[in-house]
Amino acid sequence: MRTTLWSHVELRARERLAQTSDVRDISSTTAEWNSVRRRPDWREVQANRAMAALLMPHRIFKRLALRDIRELGLGTPPVAARDKERLTATLAELLQVSNQAVGIRLASESLVAPA
Repeated sequence: MRTTLWSHVELRARERLAQTSDVRDISSTTAEWNSVRRRPDWREVQANRAMAALLMPHRIFKRLALRDIRELGLGTPPVAARDKERLTATLAELLQVSNQAVGIRLASESLVAPA
């Protein structure tokens, strides 16, 4: 069924292209490979989540983040975007992880304001 559906979609796309002056090759292999390259690998996503849980456990991370927010005088969560870098750097150094990992974790815990 998937092949039949894909063939139908490809046929309709070719018909639309034939109606315009722009004629390009949209073979299924090209379209499929481009979509595969844009999709994140689920194994990598799972590995990233597992390492975040291992290196920055939820309870400990939240407790440390709230303590640092209080000690740095950043008010109450969510922390303003201008103070995010300072909080991120402090937690990254403490936990010995990257600033990016801490930034993602802070956002997932809703401890920082969206950018």
